[in-house]
Amino acid sequence: MLRLLRDNIPEDKWIIANTGCGFPEDSPFPQYLNGYLLENSLGAFCGLDVDKILASGQRALNTTKTPHIVIYAVDTDDTGEIDMPRFRTGLVASLLMDHTYFAYDFGPRDHGGVIDYWFPEYYSVVLGDPIAPYSQANGAFRRDFEKGFVAAAVHAPITLSLDNPHIDIATGASGTDFTVPQGDARIFLREEKE
Repeated sequence: MLRLLRDNIPEDKWIIANTGCGFPEDSPFPQYLNGYLLENSLGAFCGLDVDKILASGQRALNTTKTPHIVIYAVDTDDTGEIDMPRFRTGLVASLLMDHTYFAYDFGPRDHGGVIDYWFPEYYSVVLGDPIAPYSQANGAFRRDFEKGFVAAAVHAPITLSLDNPHIDIATGASGTDFTVPQGDARIFLREEKE
């Protein structure tokens, strides 16, 4: 069916699929798509962690047609209770890769926006363009941007000692020394000198 769709839809029209937890490595389907959505990425249904969603996202970018995108959909597991570390981890995971986007909602049972979620990370952060691909070291992921960086403490807490003052968007704390707890992620903006 996907081959038939791709053959009958103009190349400038995108086909994006909801793959749930992602396609298996040997799946024939991605070649017909311009990307996919990983539903409930960090939730109970999929049970994925950052390593797995990044691997799935990279596989999507390597196997789908160009141009392509990946969407990490993170949610409340149908509870309505916002898990801020999960939210921040999904958002930061999307910022680690190019052509990757983020969505946060109630859950797989109701994506319709029963509750509107709006976080400071959506409107008060201007990171600028990425200046390098992400790096991984000591159980943590990091990517630098023109005006700051993102960090995900996947397997162990991260202790950061920075040369210049930054602001932790999650806490509002300003300084050069920060700790990101395991299982959480942060966006840091460099403090602008006045």
